[in-house]
Amino acid sequence: MAEAMLRRILDKRGRQGIIVESAGLSANGMPAAENAILAVREWDGEAVAYLAAHRSRNVTPTMMNTADIVAVMTPSHAEALGDPPGIVILAGGIPDPYGGGIEDYRRTLLLMESALEEIANEIA
Repeated sequence: MAEAMLRRILDKRGRQGIIVESAGLSANGMPAAENAILAVREWDGEAVAYLAAHRSRNVTPTMMNTADIVAVMTPSHAEALGDPPGIVILAGGIPDPYGGGIEDYRRTLLLMESALEEIANEIA
């Protein structure tokens, strides 16, 4: 959701050419959760296009070494990555809604929205 949302926020600001990638610590090649798709569609129908071809994947050393900003959901994610320079814990920490209901995903989306707007401001 965070990747789709940040891409859409940057698109609305006319910011092209910025690479936004999503990766996890124990990804398994699965598509975006149906509730993630529903929540993002409610937030901004055009942002759903970014989730259409999404497959989860593990973060790589190359990603970490080339990223200007590494946004994570929780402090434990930051710790697992070794607290690299440029790390941002979204909203001070947002629980993963994976496996939850649509309300869990809506709550997560709302928490991420302002944090991602702040990242977009920093990029601008």
